[in-house]
Amino acid sequence: MIAPLACSLLVVAACSAKRPPPQDAPARSGDPADIKGTPEHIRRFRDAPVVVDGELVAMLRFGELPARLAPRMTTLADGRLARRYRMSDWLAALGLDLATVQAVHWHGGRGRVAVIPGDAIRKWPDELLFSFTGGTSGKPRMHWVSPHFRPNDQIDLVSAVAIYLTRRPPSWDADRGALLLDGAVVTLPYADLTHRGGVRIYVGGRIAGTLKRKRLPDADRAVDGRYRLLPALQRASPSFAHATLIGEDGAILTTLPSERLTQATFEAPTDASGHLRLYLPDPPPLEVEAFILD
Repeated sequence: MIAPLACSLLVVAACSAKRPPPQDAPARSGDPADIKGTPEHIRRFRDAPVVVDGELVAMLRFGELPARLAPRMTTLADGRLARRYRMSDWLAALGLDLATVQAVHWHGGRGRVAVIPGDAIRKWPDELLFSFTGGTSGKPRMHWVSPHFRPNDQIDLVSAVAIYLTRRPPSWDADRGALLLDGAVVTLPYADLTHRGGVRIYVGGRIAGTLKRKRLPDADRAVDGRYRLLPALQRASPSFAHATLIGEDGAILTTLPSERLTQATFEAPTDASGHLRLYLPDPPPLEVEAFILD
């Protein structure tokens, strides 16, 4: 006779043997396609890359937002004022024609993607918003306040944004929980995100160049071995009037007229770093991750 406990164990084992493994299960932490929730080619960036038809045009950080993008101040339930940004305003500030936007894909962790059709952005511009966790710093996050439109998924923190104008956007397959293009699972199709590191230079709201050690000419060197800043910035925008310096976490450090930069020098960033150390006539030195020129 088999003891009751042994019977129970046999039943459980039999049931487990008949249960098929889950299909299209999400990747476990540590799998190449899902390390802490974000694919490897996005994880190379410490911040959220923004690609338009595959072209890297910006990073979604507070200090690197287009200068002409105005916030929409919102009163929270506890009475505090919070900064919100309309998705439609942001796209226009990037220089995009809203009428040509087919879709915007907001990528989060664990392979989650919120697919926003261009028609929804045009129809309900006041109801599709984003902000930053620190108000004027921190990670970008989405806010779903639309009673009219509900995306396929709701994400919180944003790891990348893909905007599709002329190239065919992938479609969301609910059964597989993935984006598909021509039957294949994709994340950011068309995009070449092999570039990493360096300090970004923005002109007109878009990346116009980067400062990287291997690309700096010897002619830019100062007598102390550092590099002169003004010639490096003028290659991206020959007649810029002001430079806004962006530091860690997307925070705005200061805005300086171009003439204040004539004596500025910097220690070149390594290829893998995302900042440089800038020396102005007035100490202390500044750790800079991006320049916004106007």
